[in-house]
Order: sequence, then structure tokens, then C-alpha cells
Amino acid sequence: MSFIELKEVNKSFNQNQILNDISLSIEKGDFFGIVGPSGAGKSVLMKTLLGIYLPDKGQVIINSKNIEEDKSLKNIIGFVPQNSSLYPDLSVFSNMKYFGKLYGMKLKDIKERSKILLGDMGLSSVSNKKLKSLSGGMNRRVNIACSMLHNPAILILDEPLSGLDPLLRKQILDLILRIQQTGKTIIISSHFMNELESLCNKVAVISNGEIATVGGPKEIRDKYSPYYEVKIRTYPGKYKSLLEALKRNGVLIQKVEMSQRDLILYLPKSANPRTQLGKIVSTSDKYGESLLEIGMNTLSFAEVYREIVQ
Repeated sequence: MSFIELKEVNKSFNQNQILNDISLSIEKGDFFGIVGPSGAGKSVLMKTLLGIYLPDKGQVIINSKNIEEDKSLKNIIGFVPQNSSLYPDLSVFSNMKYFGKLYGMKLKDIKERSKILLGDMGLSSVSNKKLKSLSGGMNRRVNIACSMLHNPAILILDEPLSGLDPLLRKQILDLILRIQQTGKTIIISSHFMNELESLCNKVAVISNGEIATVGGPKEIRDKYSPYYEVKIRTYPGKYKSLLEALKRNGVLIQKVEMSQRDLILYLPKSANPRTQLGKIVSTSDKYGESLLEIGMNTLSFAEVYREIVQ
């Protein structure tokens, strides 16, 4: 049995079905991403994992125990909500002391864990500063530190990257990765697909309250990306004429995007990429188009995600 299992979980509010037969398996130590459009059910799924919402149907099993029947399971989970639950007029340590007491921790243990966590997160120097005086990135780190006070085995993060600039997103992701490497199981929801792709060993895509697909990022890309993307730029750039010539000369074009600067060709994965590129180069030269740039890629995880949920 997996460390965390959701078995045909359903959840409705006011006869509005939010989760529909959600089944997932998450292994111990996974870095598991949950992605989907706004309103797809990600936050409800997170709160169901936490035991805040109980399923109308189905089961949430953690470490072989049903979360509805064993309330102590909540003690092995840390949660970082999308909107900060911290108190801006309190100091960093006062916030940690408050949340430590909610977890039933002794003051001595709170002090010891706070010192370790604030040191690990580069926050030792601001321990006595009020939260409202700190930057957004520091606030996010304090929120994570509070969720880690009781040393949970599972850390659930709901959109921890929202509202952060690219540099801060990278800092927070690096921090979460360091936490995962200590043996924690990380479950994270986010709209930032390409950043999650580099970290998560498994991703579930949710659409309209259902699991559209689940697997490793590369596995999902290979499954839902039937194309090679070839981007070319030529001079003088008579792309309509060039496109017809490419088709006549056996370039297996399945989809096209064209702008004044570039021609983007989508070729089937079944095609031999070296042969196809050779035909593109020779055809361009034959028809008087000087090749300025050419590149071949598979679709990014973000592009594949859009294909899945649209």
C-alpha cells in the first residue's frame, strides 16, 4: 500500500460537485505536484487530504490509516495555505510560538525547533522582528517554518509561489526541495508548470474535479505531446510559398503557426527528426530562402498541460 492513498473521493458543496471519483497514490518521499485551472478543485483536494473536509464518498488513507477514523494523522502533516495565516503585528518567533502551542508542543521544544528552522531558512537575524516589517519572500519562509515546527512527515503547500517574482519563486522552490531531501513527502499545487516539472517526480493534472492524467512530467509530456516543434526563420521570409514547397518535398507537417518573423512546424513523433530537418534545410535553400535560424523541441510541460485541460 502507498504512503498516501485517495480512493474514489467525492466532495460536493451545495449540490455542486467539486471532486469526482479522485483516486491517487503518493509514495513516501515523493515530490508530488497537483496542477489544474482555477476552480478545478485543487484547494478542496488539499483540504480533504488534511482532514479539514471529509469526503462525501471514498477514503483518504495515510500510512495505512483512515484520516476520518484516526485524528492523530493530522499531527504528521504540515500545511502552508495559499493566503498567509500568520499575525503581522507579532514577531517571527511569537508567530512560531503561537503555532507551536496549537500543535501541542512544549515551549522548550518550540524554542529548539524554531532556532533550527530559522537558521535553515536564513531567518535567524529577524527572529524578533515583526512580520509586517519583512519582505514577501521572508513572510513565505516564515509560513513554511511554522508548518514545519512539529517535524511533520508530510508537507502540503497550496500555491506557495503565487505573487512572487521569478527570483523569489526560485528561492522558495530551492527551500522546499531541501526540505524534501530530508525525507519529507511534499505535495504542492501551483500554476507554474515549468518550475514544477524540474522538481516533481510525479504530477496529477486535475480538470473539472477529475484526474485528467497522473505520472512523471516526462511521461505526461511523451503521452500528450505527439509532435516535434520545429521553429525556423528565413530571409526573405516568404513563408506561405515555402510552406507549400516543404509539403511537396515530403516534410510531414501536421500543424503550423506563422508570424512575420517565424514559421513553426509541428511534425509527428513518428517522423525521423534528422531526415525531416534535412528536407527543411534543402528545400529552403532550393527556393531561395536563406536559413537564419532553426531549432527543434518537444512541447514544454506547460504547453502539454494546456492541451490536456483546454
